[in-house]
Amino acid sequence: MIHQCNYNTMNRDKPTYGGLATAEEMCLNIMWYYPRLPNFKYCTSTSLIGPYKFVEKHFPKLKPYAHRWYNPMTAIKPNWTDEMTSDLKRFYDENKVITDCTKGNISNINDWLNPDNLANKVTIKKPYVPPISRCDVMSSSQALHGGVLYILGTVAWALSSIPQ
Repeated sequence: MIHQCNYNTMNRDKPTYGGLATAEEMCLNIMWYYPRLPNFKYCTSTSLIGPYKFVEKHFPKLKPYAHRWYNPMTAIKPNWTDEMTSDLKRFYDENKVITDCTKGNISNINDWLNPDNLANKVTIKKPYVPPISRCDVMSSSQALHGGVLYILGTVAWALSSIPQ
């Protein structure tokens, strides 16, 4: 299963850091599956390596804070340059993502950065094309209209036969 989010926040004049608010970038899926997997807590994926490389290159003083659960960029207000924008995009595009389906035993950022949790980004080379439906939409639509007309006709007949 692949879920891909595409964001474009180029029209904003302030950085978008990510989170659950509508003004932040976040993809959230809720999936139900059967049969239940014992002791299974969640699956997640994230791209932390690209932003860390960006911080190391452009803000080396923030590097000690970069390997924490919060984004150190929120503490500063950088003057973005075209080079910074290009580097951040390239770092996101070229680095692996952290994938994790876990029983909930990830306790710190180093667990996430373990090479066993890293995977190449999925590249969709051939978009999914849904199969042609075998449902005859026109016949369903005609049946619905015919049923509505029958009901309206029956109601009209019943109302006309009520003595006045």
